[in-house]
Amino acid sequence: MQDLITRMDSWLQQHRPAYYATLATGVSVAAFDDYERRTGVTLPADLRALWSWKDGSTEEALFTNHMFISVEDSLSSKLELDGMIGSDFEDPEWWKQQWVPFTQSFGGDHLCINIVSEKPGEIIDFWHDEPLREVVAPTLEDWLHSLVETMESGRLELA
Repeated sequence: MQDLITRMDSWLQQHRPAYYATLATGVSVAAFDDYERRTGVTLPADLRALWSWKDGSTEEALFTNHMFISVEDSLSSKLELDGMIGSDFEDPEWWKQQWVPFTQSFGGDHLCINIVSEKPGEIIDFWHDEPLREVVAPTLEDWLHSLVETMESGRLELA
């Protein structure tokens, strides 16, 4: 995971310096502990590593139309979505408390890591207004590997 983060860091500094400048400094262990205390989930090591590198940006997309969001923005979104279970979200498959968002589209959709499932660590594409919940990668490391390969091959698309 660390090698992928290092490669992404280098690529962003070289090819998207204005975006790189918007990325916040990585977060502390205390921020992770607070997240876990407030949500009742244990953040996986790979997600901690990603947020330890940088704490997101809300100014520009990292890929397509998705921003890499901060720990605080993830917490806020998660608490809001968790609070909608059983009221706004009558379908138990709409949102799961074990999902942790780490990106957000300009339209309010998220990529989330599934903390507890038959296959923990899967990356779920959560659309706020559509019931489809596609697994886009088996793990965060696999997802990041694909993103880094896309960057390095010159195929990164931004909306």
